[in-house]
Amino acid sequence: LVGGSVAEGNAQFDLLQFDETYWQSFRERVVYLQSKGIIVHLLMWNNWQLRDDDTDPGNTWDWDGHFFNPASNVNDFTDHLKGANRTDLYHALADGRDALAEAQRAFYRKLIDETYDLDNVYYDLVHELAGPQAPRSWSKTKLWIDSMAQAIERRWHQLDARRQLILGMDTGGLGAPQRTWIFTRPYFDVLIYGKKHTMSNAR
Repeated sequence: LVGGSVAEGNAQFDLLQFDETYWQSFRERVVYLQSKGIIVHLLMWNNWQLRDDDTDPGNTWDWDGHFFNPASNVNDFTDHLKGANRTDLYHALADGRDALAEAQRAFYRKLIDETYDLDNVYYDLVHELAGPQAPRSWSKTKLWIDSMAQAIERRWHQLDARRQLILGMDTGGLGAPQRTWIFTRPYFDVLIYGKKHTMSNAR
């Protein structure tokens, strides 16, 4: 899993560290795809990973093994993300959960660190946010989107301000007011309609 490293002595993740062996392997794969001329639509965060048995009976592979699941890590700042509360991942900024928000920003920055110098990647901040586990509060989620996107932009410009960042967000399933807000964000270069994966639904 991409979020953290396995804490010493157990099978849980430590969200304050990165497993550099994993990230080296991740980068090697993206470099290989570049060598083959393949463009990577990098789903930086996929809302479908929050599925669990309460929304998708029999699902034992998404939230159960997710590194932000409090059952899967050693970090107490995720303890409140139990059961249906897992969508509060998107409320971290508004709820003043600074450690959780910073762990999320660190994950986004790491994705940029490993790929910013490659020419075959465009970035999807959140894929299908309106999927099976949509956030409970849109006003809180907007703060989270702004913070994560701005962290990505800052890291990108720190690493190489001359290169073009192509950052987007999937609007599939969102209502018109939510899409309108996303379309006005100055940091988005491409907008993706994930419910229908066709060229005509990309901008």
